[in-house]
Amino acid sequence: MNINNNDKMDEQTAIKVLKEFVAGNLYILLSTVNANMIGGFSFPYVGQLENGRILFLFSDLEYAKKYCDQCGYEVLDGLYPLAKIDPQSVPANLEMISKIATSLGVTNIDFNPCHESMAFGVLIPWMQKVLNYDLKDISLILSDQEMETLKKNNDGKVPVRFNPMGILGFSNPYFISNERKEQLGLIPLNSKGTVKEFVDIIKVLPLTELIFMSEVINRRYVVAAREENRVEDEKMFNTMYGILDQVILHVLTKLNLFTLLDNGETLIKQGKAAYILYTDRFKYMGEYRYKEIELEAFCDELEKKEVHSIIITAGPGEMHLTTVASLREFININGQ
Repeated sequence: MNINNNDKMDEQTAIKVLKEFVAGNLYILLSTVNANMIGGFSFPYVGQLENGRILFLFSDLEYAKKYCDQCGYEVLDGLYPLAKIDPQSVPANLEMISKIATSLGVTNIDFNPCHESMAFGVLIPWMQKVLNYDLKDISLILSDQEMETLKKNNDGKVPVRFNPMGILGFSNPYFISNERKEQLGLIPLNSKGTVKEFVDIIKVLPLTELIFMSEVINRRYVVAAREENRVEDEKMFNTMYGILDQVILHVLTKLNLFTLLDNGETLIKQGKAAYILYTDRFKYMGEYRYKEIELEAFCDELEKKEVHSIIITAGPGEMHLTTVASLREFININGQ
């Protein structure tokens, strides 16, 4: 059925179409700016109309992704800002979303916006009437901070906002479990007599694990060897760190890279160090914005500003420290 022109439908047909939508799978567009990309959740995106506000829902996941691409919604690190509405979850089912939306001044829902044959727009009050939603019964999930504020205010006023919803297909490849950290931390100790064995092990590791290992070597093993005057061990760990540095720089050449901005300019930490981030996943979770970079041009910029060091990181979590000179040497040798 072509339902694109639902303004021409009679009410019974519109009711039938609405009930068909809510009986199937539904996906909702989430806010990218307000997303927690560590925990994997966000809140429904609210669009602005001339005379109201609107939510965007989809009955087809592939079309939802296509809509995001065509309309320019940010897809951070390949994660589409979408959540599946769960009819069994009270905080995140369509009824609760609609109730909270009404209390927040949202007036409309667009199902499959812009689709050539499945677009269907409704006013939320009409939808709630058709589906017998009770506007008075609202369930909210409050953060610890919100609970503390509520206790301090003693006025009984609960801050109303949408409940968090899980981002569809979320995983965090930049998280390393404590068990895995212990395993990685042993590799330099078990390999310190054979560089080839060390190289064979690290060349298949993901970038986040390489960076964690570099932190362990630089901050733990090199320091301990120096304090205990184990000269040969210190040399070996420094060699391992140098090998990791080259492997990390090589991996970076295959990725989209970013740096942090401060007031529109490249952030230089304490005048000495700049950042290279190898994902834009956490773009809105800190105080600084991101700018996409190309390695050689970035190296040129840092040399002109006489910056010495570069911190390589996903954002939160592990960091690898290299130098601008090391990056320049890598570029010269590898023709980047």
